[in-house]
Amino acid sequence: MPINASTDKQSSRDQAPSPSDASIMSGVGDALHAAAYSAVEQPLAGVAQVIRHTTPFKPDAPDLISKPTHDNTWTKAGSIAGSVVEFAILAKGVGVSRAAAFGRASTVPIVESAATGALYELTVPIADKDFGVNKLRNMAIGVGTFATMDGAAMGLKTIPLFARTGYLSTVGTSTISGAIGGVGHSTLTAALNGRPLNYHEIGKDAASYATFGAMFGTLGYGTAAGKEAISSRMQARVNEGKPYFSIGPIEIHPKGYSEKAKEFALVDGLTGLKNKSGGQEALRTEVARSSREQEPLSMTYLDLDNFKAANDNFGHNVGDAVLKKASDMIKGHFKRGTDIHVREGGDEFMIVMPKTDLTHATELAQNFEQKMRIAVAKEAPTPKQLAENYPAEVLKLKMLPRTAIAKEGRTVEDLAENLLKARSNITGEKIDAANINAEVARLQERTGLKPGEVTKGQKLEVYNDHDLAALGDKAGYRFLPQIGQLLKVHGGVKEEQIQEALRIQSQQPADKRQLIGEILVEKKFASQAQIDQVFEVQRTAKQWLRELFHSTPGLTAANDNVAPKAQLNLVVDAQGMLTNVPAVPRPLLEKSGIRPLQPTEAPVPGELVVGVSAGVVQLNPNEGLAAFKGRGDAKMFEQKQVRKQMGLRYDRVH
Repeated sequence: MPINASTDKQSSRDQAPSPSDASIMSGVGDALHAAAYSAVEQPLAGVAQVIRHTTPFKPDAPDLISKPTHDNTWTKAGSIAGSVVEFAILAKGVGVSRAAAFGRASTVPIVESAATGALYELTVPIADKDFGVNKLRNMAIGVGTFATMDGAAMGLKTIPLFARTGYLSTVGTSTISGAIGGVGHSTLTAALNGRPLNYHEIGKDAASYATFGAMFGTLGYGTAAGKEAISSRMQARVNEGKPYFSIGPIEIHPKGYSEKAKEFALVDGLTGLKNKSGGQEALRTEVARSSREQEPLSMTYLDLDNFKAANDNFGHNVGDAVLKKASDMIKGHFKRGTDIHVREGGDEFMIVMPKTDLTHATELAQNFEQKMRIAVAKEAPTPKQLAENYPAEVLKLKMLPRTAIAKEGRTVEDLAENLLKARSNITGEKIDAANINAEVARLQERTGLKPGEVTKGQKLEVYNDHDLAALGDKAGYRFLPQIGQLLKVHGGVKEEQIQEALRIQSQQPADKRQLIGEILVEKKFASQAQIDQVFEVQRTAKQWLRELFHSTPGLTAANDNVAPKAQLNLVVDAQGMLTNVPAVPRPLLEKSGIRPLQPTEAPVPGELVVGVSAGVVQLNPNEGLAAFKGRGDAKMFEQKQVRKQMGLRYDRVH
């Protein structure tokens, strides 16, 4: 860190330089000595000097560390390192109350840095002559210099190259902003001291502050990375029920551990829901509360359908995974803060719903019966297996009328909207302005009708082979999983890594936004070969869908180039295939082979489907706990028989 011209530097410059043959260890010792002096002794001397000049007291700083007696490269480096430490300590102190003082405005870091710069200059001793003027001048220089540095850093981070969170980007930003702050330091020093600009001094300050910025950036990055690693490890130990650390019989646990240990005794270890004892205790409390406050209390009993078959065919490990998935879906559906989720035992669950009447509880349960269908297999189905559900959709498209009667007095926009509505259940297209305008443009090519033109009741050819092939191309997407799903299953990428890539992408300017695959490769979450492999998997399934069109009588596929692309362009081409995709629920994939099915999705061959039967009851006046639970269990059994007669106990899609 450069020292102002007014700073006392006499003794370090009057001494003879270190011998040229000094050892490396001696040089390191000089650097450490200088760092300790800059970080400890010099601030104490500066504060003592300020007190002497501004109060009746005349203290002297304690002589803890002697002034360095060398002015070589090692000593200069140590002085800079000591200044970094001092500045870091001051910055930490200034930032403690920023939330209360300034809120979260974007200018807070600049205000903090300016205040830290002023405090830093207060801790640098200067010549006693004209103390007040020199001290105010130096504080102004400190404010301007460090505010410039932080402002430059904030500006640089708006550029995508510097907006990344990696080590090189962080240190590069700090180095460049430091150099800019050095130029500001020279400019302010010359202006406030009435001297002309000296380009040698500008270069010297820019280099010094750039070094300071690089060191401070490295320190900040390393500290943040270390804290994150330690925090993650400590949290992992807590999540596993382990102590922070132990010495013999003594264990150190986080605050509240004893209370949580009692709670763990009432929690099912497999699913994380309350166990039978925990559910009994919670239900007893809610029955008493309902009776006292005259509020409705409902309960839903759930029993998994076809769970035994999944256990018998795939083993108990898979059965346990099905129970976990069912528990996650239960928590995601019955998600009010007052809902209590219980695993009664085996494949039976109970949902206690305070302040909920029978009508509302029944509606929730029926919706869950429709929603909860879990496909179970040894491993995730391939995209080609999923695409084999497509022939039924091809037949639906084949049956679309090629001609339509345009009602008299209606516009071509009305006709376009009606056509969209008629096919949206097949293709999944949204009925919105963008799709209607696109459909109007297509109809103009087919019929000659212009936008806004009023029809006269004529018969029009609204589809040809190419149109139906293009619609089939859209409809086929519902059987192709998202790229992110494939990366998790076939590429070894984790969900949190995909979410991190999506977060980074969302922060980038729209015109310079990277592909998810590029970010994953850049962050080293995946290799380029893995990304290419996943796009190839989806492209193969897409090609199979198009070949299906070729083999379907009466339909001709659009003239699409489905030949394999060059390896270099594969990612870009694959991404291009994803444009204009309708908002259709895609298949969900899990590497374990256990996946929720979408509402209208059929399982692939080899998958078993686990559903759920729900019995709902509401607490009657003066009804006891045992009677209430007994009615819920009986109601659930009745519902299982009803669903069995309807053919829904195993799978409702045929």
